[in-house]
Amino acid sequence: MKKILLSLLTIGIVSAGVFGATRAFFTDTETSTGNTFSAGTIDIEVDGTNPWTRSGFTLADMKPSQTDYIDFVVHNVGTNPVNLFKTLKNFAYSDPEETVTEPECEAEKGTWSSGSCSNRTKVDNIDTQINYDLKVELYNGDPSSTGKLVWWETIYTDSDNIKLSVLKDNPLYLGMIPAGWYMKVKQSYHMIDASEDNQNQYQSDSLSFDIVLDGEQLGVRALRLENKEEVQYGGYSHTILGDGKYAELTYKVKDRVFTYTINVYGMADSTYTLIRYDDPLDGSDPWPAPNSLALANVTVSGGSGTASGSIELGRHLLNSKIWLVKQVYTPGSTTGPLTWDPTNMLFETGLMDYYDADL
Repeated sequence: MKKILLSLLTIGIVSAGVFGATRAFFTDTETSTGNTFSAGTIDIEVDGTNPWTRSGFTLADMKPSQTDYIDFVVHNVGTNPVNLFKTLKNFAYSDPEETVTEPECEAEKGTWSSGSCSNRTKVDNIDTQINYDLKVELYNGDPSSTGKLVWWETIYTDSDNIKLSVLKDNPLYLGMIPAGWYMKVKQSYHMIDASEDNQNQYQSDSLSFDIVLDGEQLGVRALRLENKEEVQYGGYSHTILGDGKYAELTYKVKDRVFTYTINVYGMADSTYTLIRYDDPLDGSDPWPAPNSLALANVTVSGGSGTASGSIELGRHLLNSKIWLVKQVYTPGSTTGPLTWDPTNMLFETGLMDYYDADL
């Protein structure tokens, strides 16, 4: 029996050796070494400080018809472009009894007697009396030295009558700042002229608030396109007209193909083309920039339209202006001469980047 088991074991070992010997192949092994997945950084500094620690911007002794300013410079010190948002938060109103004057007392229907006011109806909303102006300027270097102005936007003007009370707690998009670039933010606060009663009921009132800046990576929110009141180099492009004509572009910031969804609102019924306007950002490219790149078509019907899709561009789109024009071009082709028709065009409210993953 032992001989039989030994023989079977020997046969098994020999068989295994024969099977291994028959598995001979031509082979080649290649190895990609040192592959790295790294996350970029999102970081901004304001007026040369990071974190921004300045407090106590003071607009003192304001009176109707007067204007004061709060300006600062934002520097993108991260490795990625950022979409910058500004929010006015934490509004705190003050109208203490000890500072009430006789004119304020009377304007608030109180009784003035022996140097003090009683039974007044306190009006504590001075933010409804302050118009807000906002402009931004984008520089490709330090604006205090060699930085060059390459993009700009007027978001609100005094004539828009945008009050601080409307902006409270509402994030406001300022634009995109490429890595290493700077944005000047210029704000004005104008206490409006009003009737005598309205002027007096705000005597000695005060308002404090926080200015909060948020830098986001691209692609978190849709890119908004607006019709602009004025578009010319050397001036300010007025963006937010509040007329309900706009578009929102959602896209994948990095991929092998440019994948997008565009929604259009308030525009005349027609077929439009989304383009990357060919502008070197210094105004030197003569109109009509015939090398602009068509990205997508969208048809508007009944005042709105939507389109989704993808296109192989074979290129990056860096620091790009994005327009929607009322002309039809084949996606992926250059536009040739454009027709200037600003009432039927929408323009970027911030520059855009797209990165081709194959490049």
